[in-house]
Amino acid sequence: MDPRQAEHESTIIALAYEVLDILGFQKDWQYLVRPHDIPLLICNDVDKIALLSVCELDRSNLLLVLLMVKMLMGSSNVEARMVAGAIAGYQYQYNNNKRQEMGLRPLDAMTMPCITMVGTRPAFYLVPITEPLSEAVISGQFPSDRTEVLKCEVASDHDGGMEAPEYRRVAFQYFVAFQSLAQSHWEKFLNFD
Repeated sequence: MDPRQAEHESTIIALAYEVLDILGFQKDWQYLVRPHDIPLLICNDVDKIALLSVCELDRSNLLLVLLMVKMLMGSSNVEARMVAGAIAGYQYQYNNNKRQEMGLRPLDAMTMPCITMVGTRPAFYLVPITEPLSEAVISGQFPSDRTEVLKCEVASDHDGGMEAPEYRRVAFQYFVAFQSLAQSHWEKFLNFD
């Protein structure tokens, strides 16, 4: 990546962090981190990581939301990185391993709330991760079951992104709505019973 692109991507990461902070994603028991890497076991290779642009963690370091940024237009690469990050969040020191450290049983499945930003245009996702999907990634096998990721893009008649006030107003409404949706999914895997 050339230095100008890296600088622009860093600026978008800072913007994403500030948007999440201003809109209340960071609370007493939740905090935002940027960038953040977590181990990803893929094809039995323990040296892989998922680099998250921004993520939200709870006080136990359980991963609540992950956000991936890509400066150049085209969402396929950033979506693949986002799904890899969601799987890593399920697999390792986030979520299932943290639960086991706390004496809790690991989850058979969870839905990870995710956000991507391509340039300054956000998209929102719910990524279901199951034990069989995680095991397929670990072993380098094709998953036996289909995984359907839900995606919501900000509806807009504008060509730009959040630099346009009209788009930004609508995008902020999506972020606020997504926070409630994400919280309904956190509550399922933060339930420590």
